[in-house]
Amino acid sequence: MVRCHLSLTVLLALLATTAAHQSMRWPVEMAVRSLSAPVSESETLMGATEDCLEALTGGDAAPACLDELAAAPDNDALLVDMCAALHGDDRAYRCSRAQAEKALDTLEHRCGAELANGHPEATALYSRWYLYPLAADVVCSTDDDGDGDAGPLCHYGPRSESMLDANWECLRCIRKQVRLVDRWQPTRTAGPAAKAYDRWWFANNDLKHHCGMNGQ
Repeated sequence: MVRCHLSLTVLLALLATTAAHQSMRWPVEMAVRSLSAPVSESETLMGATEDCLEALTGGDAAPACLDELAAAPDNDALLVDMCAALHGDDRAYRCSRAQAEKALDTLEHRCGAELANGHPEATALYSRWYLYPLAADVVCSTDDDGDGDAGPLCHYGPRSESMLDANWECLRCIRKQVRLVDRWQPTRTAGPAAKAYDRWWFANNDLKHHCGMNGQ
């Protein structure tokens, strides 16, 4: 069984030095991008009501588990714990889908005007939550071999010994992650998260085409 793993640092270096693949965006790379918090500056919070500001930093919309998953893929032990445990477990945890829905409801209710006007902080946090369930599925995907048993976590890509394959980026793990993104059915329209969603969708579509997966 091929176990898929490549650190983000190595992956980005490989992309930077391989001209033919410079435009590729791997599923877990896009997942981490969607989960990563932007660098907050005081100016980005201007123009938000007090109620919205409280929502942006409150427990419903900004729990610790929102940041944990973005840091996990490059840490094997943390990733294994996180993918096995939801919020509330004694170990590392990831947010539940119920938390994501509650956070989106909170932001829509308390930051509705800010979201409608493209407020950067509110929009960024809404986008993170909107894509969180998909990102969690991609980050925690496993390299199943078709026998019904879940294999090891896919992580970023195949181990170095598999890179001799000219199409290493299209091996089983990556193809599975591409299908997860392609077949994802969100619970609501993207709304304020449309730009973030479109970036991921177009990147995934490029990789789907590159791997000859159109029509699958």
